Amino acid sequence: MSRPSWRARAACLLLSVTVVACDLRSSGRGSYAASLTGDGRMFGAALLLVTGEGLIGAEGVGGTLAWSGPILPETGEMRLLLVDPGSSGIMTFRLTVRDVSAPVPSFTFLQVVDRHNRRVTPGDTRIRLER
Repeated sequence: MSRPSWRARAACLLLSVTVVACDLRSSGRGSYAASLTGDGRMFGAALLLVTGEGLIGAEGVGGTLAWSGPILPETGEMRLLLVDPGSSGIMTFRLTVRDVSAPVPSFTFLQVVDRHNRRVTPGDTRIRLER
């Protein structure tokens, strides 16, 4: 193998290692942008059970009001109440965690109501998370 081709191969190998290293998830404190989605429903309020490692808290975004209960250290659970007092029906919030490289928190819908305070079937409702 000639010297120039060896250098070219070494450069390609180094470049592929660099690209893979850049693709690794960052770690440390961070947050998720979250939204409540459904089949075109206008949500009024939702009571959620959030479970995950290192939960810190949640805050409403874009007109959504949010209240969270204490985080139970033994289970990593937190109850979260979201209310949309306006007429948008769009519920967005930010969930802060100690380490964004930990597994993504999970959500259980305890109760969801529409703009007219009628229960919404949780099967039609989802939480969308973005980092």
